Amino acid sequence: MESDNEPGAPDLPGGSVVLSPGSNAMEVHLLPATDARWRQLATASDDALPFHHPSWLRTLSACYGYRAFIVALTDKHERVHAGLPVMEVTSPLAIDVGSSGVKVGRRKWVALPFTDYCPPLVSGNADAADVVHALDAARREKSISRFDVRADLDVPGSFATVVGVRHTLELDPDPEVVYRTFNRSQTQRNIRKAEREGAVALRRGESIDDLTRVYFDLHLETRRRQGVPTQPRRFFEHLWREMLEPGNGFLLLASADDVPIAGGVFLTWKDSVVYKFGASSPRFWSLRPNNLLFWEAIRWSCEQGFRIFDFGRSDLDNRGLRNFKNNWGTQETPLKYSVISDSAPRYIGPTLPRPISAAIRISPIWVSRLLGELLYKMAA
Repeated sequence: MESDNEPGAPDLPGGSVVLSPGSNAMEVHLLPATDARWRQLATASDDALPFHHPSWLRTLSACYGYRAFIVALTDKHERVHAGLPVMEVTSPLAIDVGSSGVKVGRRKWVALPFTDYCPPLVSGNADAADVVHALDAARREKSISRFDVRADLDVPGSFATVVGVRHTLELDPDPEVVYRTFNRSQTQRNIRKAEREGAVALRRGESIDDLTRVYFDLHLETRRRQGVPTQPRRFFEHLWREMLEPGNGFLLLASADDVPIAGGVFLTWKDSVVYKFGASSPRFWSLRPNNLLFWEAIRWSCEQGFRIFDFGRSDLDNRGLRNFKNNWGTQETPLKYSVISDSAPRYIGPTLPRPISAAIRISPIWVSRLLGELLYKMAA
């Protein structure tokens, strides 16, 4: 078992915090992201997602330099009963005024940056209230003003708001069973059209260049069209090495006449497949490459024994994307994010000013890429 005092693990001052007395006493510890006990809890939990996998933390930390750790509840035998992966983020534009003077740069904890959904994992004697108590106790001990959690904690002591929706599809070992749940006049028809015409060819990404060059070029075009900065190329380099290459995800590419026209990045672990990134060229939408790409990902997921296909986060006002996902027989549920702090926050979840978004849409692709290189880290 790895030490709680491994370099880089921000142990609580003065030891742990006792949450409950008696034989079932629970304590809060900040563990290294590599602690074997966290991997054991996540592996045993039915609620674990690819975002709970240590490789996802390594991807974010390697790209953006965040310090990663686990806020964990342990019993007297040091067994972990609940926990949440966390990263410490500093906003260089914020100013804190305290008893020690003025500090430029406000620290906050985020679980997790650039992650659609990451609820605490709970087992054993812990419950949801214990988790929030633990997160708040750790925050106070480390003088952190704000703790962002990409999930609905739904207990006193946290502030939550709806930031979008999730779409999840229940899978079956037989792909045809799932296919019959798709909208017949939209999704099924578009899949049949793409298969019948045969203009779109699908293949798996087999090398880092497939992700960082072939897919990334489509990603740049798509992000500009959406009016948002593009992740640095090095993020996808780390994503390939940490997750896709070891088998915790895959890349699908669609092409027409050997020209790449669409791509999707999917993360996998335990029972879930999560659609994380997608890009396509609107010039080829009439060929329905996205329908064929998703059907191939869903079919493979069924055959591999996965239970849930997660289409990821959608903004509330993006009716077109929500309708597209709803036509796949999915269940749409509100997506809430929470904040633990001493007072109600002014906002919850990352935001981008509309003037910046509008400027990106009408600018050359390099503008979106440059903004991503310079500013993306600050949007955590």
